[in-house]
Amino acid sequence: MSKAKDKGKRLESYVAKVFQESFGLTKYDVHRNQTSGNFHTEFGDVWFRTFPIIIECKNQESWKYKHLLTFSKPIQYWWNQLLKDVERYRLELKIEPLYMLVVSKNREPKYAIMDINNLQKNAFKQIDIDQIQIGR
Repeated sequence: MSKAKDKGKRLESYVAKVFQESFGLTKYDVHRNQTSGNFHTEFGDVWFRTFPIIIECKNQESWKYKHLLTFSKPIQYWWNQLLKDVERYRLELKIEPLYMLVVSKNREPKYAIMDINNLQKNAFKQIDIDQIQIGR
């Protein structure tokens, strides 16, 4: 396996672990998508058993901080890639997911990018919270 793929997997595993620890979830509830990179069978890089969330992770050196501020390539390209997954999710599952892009590079902080308007229309409004058990 290439170093680049290993680097991407490390970020995906890290993001899954952050959600596990932050919300008392188990590895069964949220984990790195084992088919990450297979665009025909997956939605995003981190898989959630109960919640409709799509997270795309990019751990690459090709972006600069100005790309975050100006929403330019490669951030814009990755965001559009994420939106394609979101649209497919909507069509196939008939649910509005929450979605975010997580970007990182060596020895730098990790950033989560999301459209704040997505919070207003996401599927959490469609979920019966009483039916969900977080943290066992």
